Amino acid sequence: MNSDPRIIMVDPGFGPDSFDSYRDSHWSSVINHGLCSISAYVKSHGYADISLLDVRQLKDWEDFDRRMKEARPDVVAITMRSCDHKNVARALESARTANPSVRTVIGGPHPTALPADLPRDDLVDHVVVGEGEIAFRELLDDICAGRTPPRLIHGASPVLDDLPFEDRELYDYARTVRMANYPGIFKPPMVTMVTCRGCAFRCGFCAPHAEKMFGKRMRYRSPERVLEELSELHHRWGYRSIKFYNSDFLARPGWVHEFCDLYGRSGIGADIMIQTRASSLCRHEDALAALRDVGLKLVLMGWESGSQRILDFLQKGCSVEDNFRSAEICRRQGIMFGGSFMFGVPTETPTDIRASVELAQKARPYFTSVAFFTPLPGSYLYEYCEKNDLSLVKDPDDLLSFSPEKEKIKGVDYDSARAGAEEILGMKFGGRRMGRLVRGVYVLTKGNLKLRHFLVYSYSKLVSNPLYRRLNRRTKPR
Repeated sequence: MNSDPRIIMVDPGFGPDSFDSYRDSHWSSVINHGLCSISAYVKSHGYADISLLDVRQLKDWEDFDRRMKEARPDVVAITMRSCDHKNVARALESARTANPSVRTVIGGPHPTALPADLPRDDLVDHVVVGEGEIAFRELLDDICAGRTPPRLIHGASPVLDDLPFEDRELYDYARTVRMANYPGIFKPPMVTMVTCRGCAFRCGFCAPHAEKMFGKRMRYRSPERVLEELSELHHRWGYRSIKFYNSDFLARPGWVHEFCDLYGRSGIGADIMIQTRASSLCRHEDALAALRDVGLKLVLMGWESGSQRILDFLQKGCSVEDNFRSAEICRRQGIMFGGSFMFGVPTETPTDIRASVELAQKARPYFTSVAFFTPLPGSYLYEYCEKNDLSLVKDPDDLLSFSPEKEKIKGVDYDSARAGAEEILGMKFGGRRMGRLVRGVYVLTKGNLKLRHFLVYSYSKLVSNPLYRRLNRRTKPR
């Protein structure tokens, strides 16, 4: 192979409906930060011929095959989640047809958690477990030098500040930044940012994925390095909103204070959205206030349940009291907040469901979302479900849906769970009947993202209205 191999990266999208879905919404055009980081790193080491096949931007598999054949790559690298089996298998077949001698590489969350569970294993040459920057560059070095790399490669963890800024224009980033999340509150252009890797918690529905991917400890980029990239992005795109993808932005308050000082003096002035845990928010109200002073507008939290028994079963590491207090603190600081709930959990009872409904009614988040438990392959609760023969998931595509239309766990009272979800979704509009309508409209607009964008925009404008916020400024007595 020559010293400048032709490399194709593949973003397999989100299941069988991914084609031609890179449209008018934030979620349909979100970039994969991992692929962007790997691309930037290997380009900085001299591998310049890298391009992306993003399933969401293509018409169909015929279009995918045509582009793969035209490129005739030397190396194809595919990222994979557990729901991507079918698309990844088809992409591997396309790559091998385009060039029988192509070297195929798979990495990402699923191969890291379950490296022996791969689609079309016979078409996979190399599997990267863990972080991909250093591993992929060394793999390319070996291939170009005529050496034979191992099939299973354990990726080393880079020093995050040593990595180049992400290659965001691997995607159609000019189009991506035009789509703001929570339109009506946040104005485009919007950029997304990851400032750390790893997770300090071991929630049963997710862990140990983060530990296997990034190690046991959270690793941070320095506030200075983050601000440097934000400044460069602001010069390039003139963004007005930032969404931080950290799972727990308030986990390290000292880092937050340093960042706020730098960001406040930078003059960027973009509005900010973060995700965090209720327990971290309760412990670090001072860090939350510092973020508010430099533009924080919305905090998203995974409350999961109003039942302490369910929170303990999920190994969430939070309490119902944390969930209530986080709402009170956000209101006191004048910050909008959202709480997400999880129904359909193994062992869940109608009493547990009722407790979640009461939490939503009393805490009164500005935004609510409801997901139904899905056993993520490789997670602790996946193993629990397999051991106790509880899982109804037989097809990887079932992992894509978090709605109650597809029942996933034996013994769950899905009728009660649906009723609870509808009551939460409809509580701002008059109750369960409206909640059923809200859920139905959301499902029906799946193929009409412009209409969904308009509906989300309208609701966001409503809840961000000063009059609405004054009426909604207190939690109800518990």
